[in-house]
Amino acid sequence: MISVAIPYHGDRSKWTLQTVVNASAISKVKEIIITIDPSNTDPKKLIQSLRSYRKVKVYRNDKRLFVFRNKVNAVSKCTQEWVALIDSDNIAGGGYFGAFSKQPKNKSILYQPSIGHTMIHYEEYIGEDINLKWAAKNIDEVKVNMMLNTMNYMFHRETWLNALKGAIKDEYDPLTADSAFINYTCLKAGMIMRIIPGMEYVHTVHPVVEDPEVQSTYRIYAQDAEREYAKIIKQLKESLNENSNGTGSVSDKRQNTIPETSNWAGSGRQGRGVLQEPEGCENKADILSD
Repeated sequence: MISVAIPYHGDRSKWTLQTVVNASAISKVKEIIITIDPSNTDPKKLIQSLRSYRKVKVYRNDKRLFVFRNKVNAVSKCTQEWVALIDSDNIAGGGYFGAFSKQPKNKSILYQPSIGHTMIHYEEYIGEDINLKWAAKNIDEVKVNMMLNTMNYMFHRETWLNALKGAIKDEYDPLTADSAFINYTCLKAGMIMRIIPGMEYVHTVHPVVEDPEVQSTYRIYAQDAEREYAKIIKQLKESLNENSNGTGSVSDKRQNTIPETSNWAGSGRQGRGVLQEPEGCENKADILSD
């Protein structure tokens, strides 16, 4: 069975609600976990609109965790073995979950969508086992760079949390380079990204904010985030000299692929791993299901 984890920020209810509607109709989705980070937007209206969806549980953080830690927070509260981690401003539908269900399950795989409508297309990498060395050798390709800075994928909950257990203990905040940081950390821990044919979602591109004051704030934040992203990419490239496992460039013949397990791993929780929940998370949920 699957948990859907949605780390919620700002005012993104229209996208989150659509994912909830879609995921609620999927029989293999056992629960939908939404963790709300404090913001200027009152979440009461969102919570009220979710009350008719029996699979949903909402948690409100008692202090702001920001993007990276709220993602870990959402996943840590899931109870199923497999997790779909969906940004609150994107939409996952039936095809997304259906494509995953057809895949042989391996705890070391990050199951990455091949298409994020309308701007993301990773189909040319279908068939590649994208490990740390492959990513480091190909990171200067524009699409590879983008791929390693996007998520909205599915994974084995305990494996993913264990890969990040050291990072969450640090005070380092990757800002909006959170996806690159998480992916780099998971690959470094031995996980492999795989592009899944037919696994698609809607990727939202937000319009430019016209307010000069807001633009100034965003610009400063974006510059800081860009520096953090550059730091992560530098570490990734340096790993070429430290890691000898895995495939080479995109044009190289595939090798050292990891073995598959059974077609469907079945239901049941496989433990919470050793990672503790980030400080500042309330343990009590707004239970919206019976």
